Amino acid sequence: MHLQTYSLIKFLYFISILLISALPTGTLLNIPIKILATLILIVSFLYTLYQYKISISKNLILTIFFISSILLVYTTWGSINFGYIAVIESRLILTTVILTFVAYIYHIELFSKQFFFQVYSYATFSIFLIKIIAYLYAYMNGGREAGVAFYHLLFNIDIISMDLPFGMFRLYLQTDIIAAFYPLVLSWAVREKIVSNSFTTNLILITSIFVVFSSFSRYLIAVSFIGLFLYAYIRKDLLKLSISILPFLFIILYLFYDVIIEFIELRFFSNANDASDHIRLEQTTALVNLFFESPYFGFGIGAYDSNYIRSITNPFSYEKQILSFLPKIGFIGIVIMLLGFLYAIYQFLREYNIIGLLSISLFVLSGLFNPYLYSSNVVLIYVFILIMLSYQKQSKSNSIIL
Repeated sequence: MHLQTYSLIKFLYFISILLISALPTGTLLNIPIKILATLILIVSFLYTLYQYKISISKNLILTIFFISSILLVYTTWGSINFGYIAVIESRLILTTVILTFVAYIYHIELFSKQFFFQVYSYATFSIFLIKIIAYLYAYMNGGREAGVAFYHLLFNIDIISMDLPFGMFRLYLQTDIIAAFYPLVLSWAVREKIVSNSFTTNLILITSIFVVFSSFSRYLIAVSFIGLFLYAYIRKDLLKLSISILPFLFIILYLFYDVIIEFIELRFFSNANDASDHIRLEQTTALVNLFFESPYFGFGIGAYDSNYIRSITNPFSYEKQILSFLPKIGFIGIVIMLLGFLYAIYQFLREYNIIGLLSISLFVLSGLFNPYLYSSNVVLIYVFILIMLSYQKQSKSNSIIL
């Protein structure tokens, strides 16, 4: 491949995947920016396949064919039961699957692991910049409502927001999950020796923590903390970090004790949490009841309980996303999905790959709290897991690969 052409393909990929991953919705100032980015990515990918004869492994082709066949069957069944709604949900799933495999093939066949880490880092930093701009706009124009209006103007979405201690307010976006997984991706990059301790990586790590805490999500905070602990352990700085940070933490705790306690109470023990958890309990009852109406094969893609709808435009979407799979694909479909998950778990366990094991487990768990699992925003997380599966270290020792 000519260097000039390679550089252009790499640039188009970088810009496209960044827009797809970092933007919180499909439009920017009413321009369908993600659709345009997706088209650019797919066209450049098809050109690359044709012009440079990139080989795709037989196993990968069979995997894509198997997933596509399953999706087609359940979409057809869903269309019979729920009409066009099934096509809408199927399109979301298919888009995520296609983008994931395109990005994965690019990284395996053309780009380096280091380039993947760079892309992921830039995506994390872009999310931070989007949030910082919103905060600045809000504080210059009257507060939280201005920040929410800013997002609506820019991305045409209504976001989850609330007042927080210390003059802050919550800005929760689906893209925040990218930042939450950054410490795990950084841990992998350090283990693979594709990045060293530098000002840039530490800066992006700090911005990822800011994004996570501004999201005010219990799940994302937990993922970020697990990743940070692992990162410190891999760098062999856990003891040194603890010794150096404890005095600082005691000072912060002393100066901002009331604020910290208020933050913890608001996030973990307030009435708002009870209301949020109650909604998820109601979903659980509704989805389980719907599942028992067709337990073996389900009702197909697009299935939802007409008595309990969380989104008018996407009635199939529930915070309890994994549970919503029950009435969609039934027991048979769940077994198929579980086998795929267990296979990945087995591969990571076999190589003692703790980063891979934690990443896939934590990511799948996200479906218990929010509908992340087939959003285009999480393509980079899927690619991260697939790259780790592809680059498994063939170590015969019993030492843990962190």
